[in-house]
Amino acid sequence: RDRGEADLVEEVLRIAGYDRIPSEPLPRPVPVARPILTPAQKRARLARRLLASRGLNEAVTWSFIAEDDARAFGAEPPLALANPIARQLACMRPSILPNLLQATARNLARGAKAVALFELGPVYHGLAARDQEEVAGFLRAGRRHPPHWRDGDHTVDVFDIKADLFALLASLGFAPERLQITEPASPWYHPGRSGRLMMGKGRVIAEFGELHPGLRKGQDIPVPVVAAELFLDRLPPEKAGRRRARAAWRPNRLPSVERDFAFVVNESVRAADLLAAVRKASPLITDVLVFDRYQGPPLAEDEVSLALRVRLTPTDHTLTEAEIEEIAQTIVAAAAKAVGARLRG
Repeated sequence: RDRGEADLVEEVLRIAGYDRIPSEPLPRPVPVARPILTPAQKRARLARRLLASRGLNEAVTWSFIAEDDARAFGAEPPLALANPIARQLACMRPSILPNLLQATARNLARGAKAVALFELGPVYHGLAARDQEEVAGFLRAGRRHPPHWRDGDHTVDVFDIKADLFALLASLGFAPERLQITEPASPWYHPGRSGRLMMGKGRVIAEFGELHPGLRKGQDIPVPVVAAELFLDRLPPEKAGRRRARAAWRPNRLPSVERDFAFVVNESVRAADLLAAVRKASPLITDVLVFDRYQGPPLAEDEVSLALRVRLTPTDHTLTEAEIEEIAQTIVAAAAKAVGARLRG
């Protein structure tokens, strides 16, 4: 038969193994499909993947909310629909958080001990096209971990959602530690447990923090709720090679060195400003964190002590004690110049 040769070839391949067939690229004249996703769609897909990998569940909700919810989240006046499908869906949402907050309340009312949700979608501030923007909104409520005998009954706090936000920005190719954190955030956040992320002068790219207790009471939510909003359209476009230029992590054969510093600053000084000054002191500094805060005698009433742990990672040789001491002096000088810090005696 005319198919006998093909059948024999198929049997030989089945026995010998299809993995032994060498791969051959298609010739150039053959049309190959080109990528069709826009940079914004690629960024949104990456954001969804990252948030899901951190244990958050994606929600898909209406772009419509009740008028009271729209006013509570900054819509003055609300963007009302001419012919709403229901009374509780009468306005376009100025934020994704109202819908996520309602979903959180429903889950907690049905016995859930912890809720972690996110949604990517548009929000609306007016009738013009420029008044619509794409936002990634996400929140956590209730317990931080499932019940376990080793852990106490810890609930989520602002640092949990901050970690989610920083991980999301890092996955999109940005360095969160280089951004400025200012306060206060929008009025639907807790005034003392929230902040804004600024890029450049006056560009708010994200807000995060614990939601205002009044919002929780309005939804009958008995546990703290922390949330964040990343305004994707406000992020600068991805530069060619931005992500590809980031080298994969490789183990360093040279030992890192950690040094602790206890700086005394005025209580009005933000820890973020001190951290930023220390990071810029040397290119060998790969990590800086605050591990202690003290206020009281023998310090003055308006002073506070911030203890930092600085990690130095050499690139071509093991650091000598003299080199470490030189970098330490540079760190002290940079902190003094930036925020007036001095070493605690």
